[in-house]
Amino acid sequence: MKAVIIGGGAVGQNLADMLTREGHNVTVIDNDDEKLAAINEKLDVGTMRGEGTDLSVMRMVGVGDCDFLAAVTNVDEINILAAMAARKLGAGKTIARARKAIYQPGPMYAYSSLFEIDHIVNPDTLTSNEIGKLLRTPGALAVENFARGKVQMRELAVGARSRAAGKPLRDLPRDRVGLVAAISRAGRIIVPTGDTIIEAEDRVYIIGKTENLHKANKVFGRSSPPRQSVFILGGGSMGFALARMLERDELDVKIIERDRDRAVFLSESLERTLVLAGDGTDANLLKEEGIANADAFVALSGEDEDNILSGLLARELGVAETIVMVERPDYVGIVKRLGIDMAVSPRLLTVNEILRFVRRGNIESVAVLEKEKAEMIEVRVAHHAEVAGKKLMHAGLPRGSVAGSIVRGEEVIIPSGNDTLEPGDTIIIFTRPENISKIEKLFY
Repeated sequence: MKAVIIGGGAVGQNLADMLTREGHNVTVIDNDDEKLAAINEKLDVGTMRGEGTDLSVMRMVGVGDCDFLAAVTNVDEINILAAMAARKLGAGKTIARARKAIYQPGPMYAYSSLFEIDHIVNPDTLTSNEIGKLLRTPGALAVENFARGKVQMRELAVGARSRAAGKPLRDLPRDRVGLVAAISRAGRIIVPTGDTIIEAEDRVYIIGKTENLHKANKVFGRSSPPRQSVFILGGGSMGFALARMLERDELDVKIIERDRDRAVFLSESLERTLVLAGDGTDANLLKEEGIANADAFVALSGEDEDNILSGLLARELGVAETIVMVERPDYVGIVKRLGIDMAVSPRLLTVNEILRFVRRGNIESVAVLEKEKAEMIEVRVAHHAEVAGKKLMHAGLPRGSVAGSIVRGEEVIIPSGNDTLEPGDTIIIFTRPENISKIEKLFY
């Protein structure tokens, strides 16, 4: 596949990295020499200095015959104009990153249809949805849904006193924990066997029936009760969207917003949320409002440092769980080591969403794991696929790949090597990015 990326920032670099590791031909356009130099140093991609909306630059890199163009600069209008122009030049799929509400699909504003852009990605919406998903799944560090919600993947931290710590995988009842597809240990991804010993501080990726996975929390880590109260730092678009979502779940929500005019808007626009005009790093304010009794604290201000500091403060004051938003992807691992429970990066979520869109077709969805070191994909068995009618052990999955579940109609199967792959089955597979193209060929 030939791909063109407009914007060489963090999103563009991460996206280029993922696509090149899968063997695709990638060109990045940016007008910043330093960004292009960093990309050339790290990645085997083509680069072009220029404006993303310059038609002559687009023609020089061959946008007209590219399979996919992603415009992911920090300026919504540049991204939309570039994606629109690329489609007119003949590009295959086009996608634009845009944060402003007016550019999102809806009854009043449907710019994606007007400009014939295939997909518009809003990082704020992705982030609020991701955090909402985490808040609904106590004890999980990450959650991904597959097969229209029938199958779920959860990332769980292994507690030192958990039932799993110190035991080989084969001793754990699969019907209670699902399938352990991978283990993250000290930043390294391990594809386990039955003899693999689970260690305290491991992070395990478990796949299973959605309604059963709550049992896995008890085996690997802590079992947390449903959340009732949430503090949100920051009443911007993310905080506002998250509060509305939590209101629908009937949770008690408090938003701390520094800007008084914005606080007034929030109090008038939200039905049950208590809006506090103040500084989220003010320990006295947090104490007075009962942070010690809250189930979760979510930091969504516009500054990574404020989010991290407020998260650490909330943890110090006794909140049960902390989730912080960090724009810089490289902060995610650092934040977790500081003692904050979860970190969410809008940039990484944007890359994940773009990859989902790029692979639509035989691969129905994708989740990027552990700083792009691995992926969980949902793929359908085509009628004439090479694997159709074969047992899983003979399907020829690339090394380092694990089939976590088979969905056949309404049935969810946690597979063994003797299970046969039938046309129309949906398979959820854990694998490495470099294996994606091989898997596509096997199942299409």
